[in-house]
Amino acid sequence: MTVETGRKSTWSFARSFLRLTLLVITLGSFSVASLSGCQLLGGVKVEPVAMSTQKPSNVAVYLSVQNGDEAVYGLAPDNFTIQENEQVLRANQVGLTLLDRNVAVVHHAVVLVDLSGSAQQEGSNSLLAGQLAPFVERLRDKFSVSLYGFDGSDDLTPLGGYGQLDPAKASKPVTKDDLATVTNYVQKDSSSNLNGAVVSALKKLDQELAMSPKPLAIGTLIILARGPDLAARTKEDALLDALDTTKHQVFAVTVGPANDTKLAETLGRAGYAQTSIFENLENSLADVATLVERDHSRYYLVSYCSPSRSGNRTLLVSINKTQGDGSELSASTELEFNATGFQSGCDATTVPTFAREAKGKSPVQQPEGIEWFGQGSGATPAGAAEAPAPDEAPATGEGTEEEPAAEPPADLPSN
Repeated sequence: MTVETGRKSTWSFARSFLRLTLLVITLGSFSVASLSGCQLLGGVKVEPVAMSTQKPSNVAVYLSVQNGDEAVYGLAPDNFTIQENEQVLRANQVGLTLLDRNVAVVHHAVVLVDLSGSAQQEGSNSLLAGQLAPFVERLRDKFSVSLYGFDGSDDLTPLGGYGQLDPAKASKPVTKDDLATVTNYVQKDSSSNLNGAVVSALKKLDQELAMSPKPLAIGTLIILARGPDLAARTKEDALLDALDTTKHQVFAVTVGPANDTKLAETLGRAGYAQTSIFENLENSLADVATLVERDHSRYYLVSYCSPSRSGNRTLLVSINKTQGDGSELSASTELEFNATGFQSGCDATTVPTFAREAKGKSPVQQPEGIEWFGQGSGATPAGAAEAPAPDEAPATGEGTEEEPAAEPPADLPSN
């Protein structure tokens, strides 16, 4: 079995540089500059995803911290330093804190399941459903999840949706019986439209994030592929363009020879696992779940009360962490905001009001296979009724949507 994280092919990087495309993070509409080793190909990076300012004087930043391709997880408030206009703000005076991301951010995963070719053999889909169930349940700890299947035909097939778990509420775990849409799937075309399915799945992910009940929504695509595209409905260049330009993290689980990881590397830009035996798929899914959790753990929601009362301010957010070997990790990111009208009475634990991108109401209809019931919801049957687009969020604060955060997985190695 092969497992890789954050690995990109030389061709992928070449395409990215030629198109001047920065993968992973879209910096949004607020002014930002990244400092202290924020190189594209390595180094410690602090990258803002969105910023919120609201009266009386609340400032919040959702950001990502990475060391090369690895998440920097487990940071505490005392690992962060805040400066405004080059003046260090004492944490206890401004109430510097890290908020639970779930109060303001939605993390959603689309799982794309290959049901082509031999998937139609007797018992194959039933085995697959049994392997997918614990994977979906594990994802629900940090994500809402929707599943889509594909074969050689043009369209994706909705297989169901599951809300993120709420620790405060009892919830029935996902079982094989809940994935009857997988077990009972009937192929429309035995070929494989993998390229077209990935392009469509990225569009589905955009649509589902647009229906989020919270203005800041971050997406992850996980592809389960039995083999390469065979139908040739969508050219490889279109697939590569979609993967190169998406703002979402993309992981892959592939079935193929151990010495040939080309497909896995092409699809799994953020990480992949590969197995040569279909019956070992559950282990590979568990490995990718760990990679997804690691990626999720690199995000932090930093909040504080600004002492400024007027004018444009330059905010510098810095992180410092001593690693197990005694070495220091440090990096910063710089942003701008306006403090006009700020006053006393701020509570740094107030939920940030990140603004949606200025698009008014989403034109997207409620997608089949997912409903935003909130945390703790159960399965959504395929073909669920459509719902109207949500109202535009209040225009308080600044920012834009982007990508993931959470408590670090317990089994991760220490930095």
